[in-house]
Amino acid sequence: MCFLLQQHIQLFACLPTDVWQKPSPRHYKCNIVDAAFSSNFNRLGIGICIRDEEGTFVLAKIVSFPCPHQVAVGEAMGLFEAPQWLSDMSFDNVDFELDSKVTCDVFHARRDDSSEFGHAIASCKSLFPLSLQTPG
Repeated sequence: MCFLLQQHIQLFACLPTDVWQKPSPRHYKCNIVDAAFSSNFNRLGIGICIRDEEGTFVLAKIVSFPCPHQVAVGEAMGLFEAPQWLSDMSFDNVDFELDSKVTCDVFHARRDDSSEFGHAIASCKSLFPLSLQTPG
C-alpha cells in the first residue's frame, strides 16, 4: 500500500488536450503513457513517465505482463502500477494524469462494476485517498 504517497498526491486528472501541462508547484507529474498489446507474444506492456515541474524527464518505467487483457484493463493496470512504483522509489508530491477518459470516468464513478475492468479500478482506488476519487 502506498501510504506515504497517498499523503502527498495533489491531483488526479484526465485532460482532453495533447499539450503537456505542468504539475502543481514543487510536484512531479506522472503520465501513465499507454498500454500496448502484443498478441504474437501474448504480452501487455505499460509505459509510465515522470517529469519535473518544468517538463524535464526524470524517470520512466515499462511494465510487462504475460497475459493479454482488454485495452481498458491495461490502462487501469498502469494506474495501479504507477503509485506503487513511485512509493517504492520514495517519490512524493506527484500529480497523476491519464490519457484514457474511460479509465478516468470509471475511477471517479460512484457505482460498482463487477467486470475485470471494474475490479482493476477498485484496486486502483485503494491506492488513492478518497478525496481524489470524486471529481472536484
